[in-house]
Amino acid sequence: MIKRLLYLLTLSTLSLAFIPRERIILNTLPNGLRIILLPRNELKLVSIQLWMKIGSINDGDKPGLMHLVEHMLFNGSSKYPPGKIDETIEEMGGKISAETGQDFTYFSVDITPEFLPQAIDILSDLVQHPLFPEEELDREKRVVIAEIKGASNPFQEAAWRLTHLLFNNHPYGNPIPGSEETVKRITREDILSAWQLYYHPDKASLIVVGEFDPQNVIAEVEKAFGSWHNASLPTEPIQEEPTLKRILRASFPLKVNPSSNEVGARSYIALGFPAPGIDDIKGVIALDLLNQLIENGQLFENLKENGLVSEIRSFFLTQKHPSVFIIYASTWKDAIDEVEKEILAQLLQTIKSLDNDKLTKLKKSLLFSFYCSCETYSAQAHMLGFYESLADFSIACDYPGLIEAISLDEVKEKLAQFIRQDAYCLVSLIPPK
Repeated sequence: MIKRLLYLLTLSTLSLAFIPRERIILNTLPNGLRIILLPRNELKLVSIQLWMKIGSINDGDKPGLMHLVEHMLFNGSSKYPPGKIDETIEEMGGKISAETGQDFTYFSVDITPEFLPQAIDILSDLVQHPLFPEEELDREKRVVIAEIKGASNPFQEAAWRLTHLLFNNHPYGNPIPGSEETVKRITREDILSAWQLYYHPDKASLIVVGEFDPQNVIAEVEKAFGSWHNASLPTEPIQEEPTLKRILRASFPLKVNPSSNEVGARSYIALGFPAPGIDDIKGVIALDLLNQLIENGQLFENLKENGLVSEIRSFFLTQKHPSVFIIYASTWKDAIDEVEKEILAQLLQTIKSLDNDKLTKLKKSLLFSFYCSCETYSAQAHMLGFYESLADFSIACDYPGLIEAISLDEVKEKLAQFIRQDAYCLVSLIPPK
């Protein structure tokens, strides 16, 4: 009883960590830039994030291009020489970061309120007036290639192999940072062309969360971004990947450390099911619930107990286009078939046996995770920007209500639609003998 009371009190407190749509101020500049403001006064902090509706899906035939553009944008602008942007933010006691995803690129500054106007100016100059110095390009390529090598692990390798197999006709099949080979081939002209083609205000949203005066912020944004020229050119639409209607299997050699003397080295598998994009929000919620169930450790425990897997997890990220729901496992070569069959059996049984009591508990768990992910101003800005880049920021505000509203029949229908025993992809990484 005490644990339940503490859980409910915590949940109630965390629910204050995110503000309903009615508290948000939306303003759109004549050039198309959307300004999304969420005033808060609990802390003397403010997070400002510029989200672009562009990402690795816009790489074209040069995987890693948009990620490298993001890196190069920090190498000086008309007002800030190379190295000065980071230095200026640090002198103000703030933090600046950026990330390229498949559907988005964003730039974030966390700062105290008195420095907000300068932070807006820095973000403005960074995206509008970059220098792209030729002499910095090789250095940034080395940084990116080091990131690619450093991030390599069997689970990531299996996921990349799986998405590459699953998305033959869609750029989701390419890794966000590209590969060592593709990054080396990118030129300054490629970077400049990509920036000129995609970095325009009608693809941008500025999110501000924290302590500030909304009218003052709007005035500062108009001053900094109002002259940003909107010269977007028509681009080729991205074709959806055809719906998978069969089972795909592929096996690849596992890269192992040559100095390792491990006997009976583990194999790794990734089991991927076609998943909905943001347009199918009920499908997204249903798979979020399933992902939460697996994350809670309420599935596949018998696989561990029987020694068939040493680790098993799932991953699902909401994306603009139809994507993939992945289950990873570390196992043994002679157990792969059994693990595959058991995972499928348990998933199908879970969908079949789901009832209202189980769903209610699962909804509470997912809501708790959501609220925990919105505890800081930066996290709230990120949540708003993430959904804004996919569709509209209001989804972030509506998400708890969407969880509460989805019915048992809807969840089971959506899970049965995507978790199918006749339409999935299995990739295995097998160590050499």
